[in-house]
Amino acid sequence: IRPGGLDLTYRALTFCALPPGARVLDVGCGPAASVEYLINQFSLNAIGADPSEKLLHSGRRSAHLPLIQSYGEDLPLAADQFDAVLTECSLSVMRNTEQALSEFRRVLRPGGYLILSDLYARNPAGIEALQTLPLDSCLCGAVSQAQIIDRVEAAGLHVLRWEDHTYALNVFAARL
Repeated sequence: IRPGGLDLTYRALTFCALPPGARVLDVGCGPAASVEYLINQFSLNAIGADPSEKLLHSGRRSAHLPLIQSYGEDLPLAADQFDAVLTECSLSVMRNTEQALSEFRRVLRPGGYLILSDLYARNPAGIEALQTLPLDSCLCGAVSQAQIIDRVEAAGLHVLRWEDHTYALNVFAARL
């Protein structure tokens, strides 16, 4: 459940033009809809990681989905293993985004892609109010565009493309 659904996943993968068989790690995969999509629609060698055993159990509806229980900040995987790391509406709920980004960089092969899709605070003046919401959601972890870019670059990664898909959030909210 995320704004933009698999349409934004498709858009990002088209931009990256990963070849069939490329290794992709989906961090914060939840019930693994994107992992299944990557495997079935793009013929990618995809693996999902999520800290929630309950969500992973739901994702194991198909025996061929490779899933591991793990926090994004401490991935039990060797370095330089993936052509891409995908994280959709997950970074903003991680306990330590800097550590997570460092882990993403560690497991990426040189030249690999970080595909990051998440909420951000378009009005930085409202960040403090978001952090005090009585919710456990990605809204509480939203930061400004500049903060996200700074964190990504501090991890040794580079922003190749930034797109604002506020319309997808509006459609998602309306459907809820």
